[in-house]
Amino acid sequence: MLPDWATWLDVRQNDSHEPVRHRVFFGGRGGAKSWTIALKLIERARRCPTRILCLREFQNSMRDSSKKLIEDSIERMEMGPGGDRFFSFTEREIRGRNGSVFTFVGLNGKDASIKSYEGYDLAWVEEAATLSQSSLDALIPTIRREGSEIWWSYNPRYPTDPVDRMFRDGTPPPGTILVEVGYDDNPWFPDVLRRDMEYDRGRDPEKYAHIWQGKYVTHSEAQVFRNWLCLGFETPSDAVFRFGADWGYSNDPTVLVRCFIGHWEGEPGMSRVIADPKGRCLFVDYEAYQIGCPINEIPALFAGSDDRRPARWTNPFAHPGISGARKIRITADSSP
Repeated sequence: MLPDWATWLDVRQNDSHEPVRHRVFFGGRGGAKSWTIALKLIERARRCPTRILCLREFQNSMRDSSKKLIEDSIERMEMGPGGDRFFSFTEREIRGRNGSVFTFVGLNGKDASIKSYEGYDLAWVEEAATLSQSSLDALIPTIRREGSEIWWSYNPRYPTDPVDRMFRDGTPPPGTILVEVGYDDNPWFPDVLRRDMEYDRGRDPEKYAHIWQGKYVTHSEAQVFRNWLCLGFETPSDAVFRFGADWGYSNDPTVLVRCFIGHWEGEPGMSRVIADPKGRCLFVDYEAYQIGCPINEIPALFAGSDDRRPARWTNPFAHPGISGARKIRITADSSP
């Protein structure tokens, strides 16, 4: 038995009577989005030959993909090696006896190679909020067979994320179904998550709104700085730069920022910035970040290409890096 919202994974037309092209499911944690979508994909693959592309922006290995989730669902439905053997598992794919196939791909840095998957019937983009604009632009025209669909599932982060700009900022593309899914839409919401949710609701309402209700990220008590502004400025030539890094884990990005201390000469955002070691403003003029950045790519992410001979690292994805990162000490957290 599936949640009521799962019916939106079967309808053939949206409310405007257009053939469905995009099925978009967004909201906070606990709504069972991934499990429900996995079960519906398995149903389709069993019913008729279907080529399904399972995507996310960052996938350094199969462990980062939805493959294990789909395999576990197949086994529970007794359709895998431990059941009627309709589906078989290989290292990189799941195959059905009727010709159905699940393939798992990370999009980041593969804008050209993703075009080779044009013969697929359906694409599922998991954690779609992390998708870059270039990945989105490469994917949509690739899934182009007649009647093909793209399913999007994610917990919202920022209104500026490409997937939100496309589907939730103005008129969405033709054939879109847009469904908000929350923990209260999941009749099997587990007690262990409910306790976590209630704790966040009492301690940090803004964190609760983002994590559990699927609202955009706002200021939170968990942030070090709450009184920050996003304003344009010119970096003074005499600025004394400091670099700070944070190591990514799971969905948290690996980040480097370049900053300096100073003050506004007059009204913030309307006057020039003065470099001043006794100032009360911390100005961040450059940042570099990536979710799922492999350890061996961090030097390129932070400092760009190494022009020394011999070079100590390569830069296959042409990270621009931040000027000065190779020469100025970087301070980073050392949490275990």
